[in-house]
Amino acid sequence: MRNKLSIVVAAGCLVLAACSSTDPGLSISRSLSLVSRGPDASVPGTTTASAPSTQTDANDAKVDFGTNRTPKEYDSYLNNVVADIQDFWRAEYPKVYDEPYREFSGGFFAMYPSRSDDVEACGEKLPFDEIADNARYFSCGDLIAWDDDKLLPDLAAQLGTSAVATVIAHEFGHAIQQRSGVLDLQQPTVVTEQQADCFAGAWSAHAARGESSLVTFTDAEVKAGLAAMVLVRDPLDPTIGETVFEEGGHGTAFDRVGAFQHGFIGGAQACKPLIDTPLPLINLTFTSTDDIANQGNMPYSDLQASVTDDLKRFWSATFTTNQRTFEAPTVIAYNQDGPYPTCDGVTPAQWRSNVVYCPSINLIAYDNDFAINLYSSYGDFSIGYLLSNAWSDAVQTQLNSTLESENRALMNDCLTGVWTKDIVPIGSQSQPFAISPGDLDEVITTALIIDDITGRPPAASAFDRISSFRTGVLDGLGACTKRLAAD
Repeated sequence: MRNKLSIVVAAGCLVLAACSSTDPGLSISRSLSLVSRGPDASVPGTTTASAPSTQTDANDAKVDFGTNRTPKEYDSYLNNVVADIQDFWRAEYPKVYDEPYREFSGGFFAMYPSRSDDVEACGEKLPFDEIADNARYFSCGDLIAWDDDKLLPDLAAQLGTSAVATVIAHEFGHAIQQRSGVLDLQQPTVVTEQQADCFAGAWSAHAARGESSLVTFTDAEVKAGLAAMVLVRDPLDPTIGETVFEEGGHGTAFDRVGAFQHGFIGGAQACKPLIDTPLPLINLTFTSTDDIANQGNMPYSDLQASVTDDLKRFWSATFTTNQRTFEAPTVIAYNQDGPYPTCDGVTPAQWRSNVVYCPSINLIAYDNDFAINLYSSYGDFSIGYLLSNAWSDAVQTQLNSTLESENRALMNDCLTGVWTKDIVPIGSQSQPFAISPGDLDEVITTALIIDDITGRPPAASAFDRISSFRTGVLDGLGACTKRLAAD
């Protein structure tokens, strides 16, 4: 985040109780019921089910682990994944592209420095150095290879085997693009990557719906798939003015998770148009050498005041535009071990590692030690996101919102997205406060890890929170209220 100069005002429907309903927001299990599916498809708990995938197809390309590799715990799982992905596309490809599916001919290859048998790609030996820290689809040869020395083992260790599956599903998305002719269109890399992420989400929903006898995804495994999108995002580019459309760009975590969710909810058919009509991409670039040096993070000592001042500016102006008056909450910090503020209904355990809004006295209080740790580990907008969610709760309170529990939490995320939309830099236009490269990804990361860090039961799933935040950022206040009112 960075400070600048002037004021921009946003407006929208502010009667949350009237614009919304108590219908649950988008959850992973609820998302499954929204997936585009044919008459044979189903979601868990229904009485009809699509035919499960099997590992009996003679055309299945198998994983080639090499001849001198020490087996890993995920090997059998990986064989199931590649078999199921092929089954999935045998069924989906003709429906999406209205033409026969061509079998995957080149195979899947685990690469590592000591591999003694050669792997050929494009008529030449594929050296490990060309695949290190990566996974790639080679259209000349129709094969997928990955770093089995570090990339996949590290993903499996950090996130679980479902993260490995997500990476393979993404790379197979490029094989689908080769079959459909997309790779011949010379689109920017980020566009084809977005569609491949979408395809990975479509396959993940298939696994989560219980349509496979080989691979089953729980909510936690879908969350791990989202986390994998974060880990394989583009690094912050230390170049002033660098854009997401540069050659080789894969997209931010904000973009990649959004594409995954688009496929998860809409199915493979929803991914097809993304080549001609990509999902919105937010292009944040560094504007100065100082920005690059601090990776877009303002000093922690300035963070509370800067975020608080801008949230007050934004919500006061938005309320005024809607002929209402906003009473800005007081914001204070406290030490993790106390003494704690006094707020009805908040226990000592709830103050630790938390940002709390106390409606009876219009107070926002946050654990300073917790905030410092988040700032050091994830960046400044990790704190900005949590503080904004508390302000969003204050907004709902002053609007007499009737939303509770999960719905209220999701509206908080969406309203935080609305504020974030207002502080996205717009060309050369000066703004009092603006987000920097990496800030949106810090929100995605925080939404994924916050419940694990605090140990408290989640008010809503990470999948839903990210989706709600993205709705606010991309579509604004009106979309937040419509989202929770949708059936």
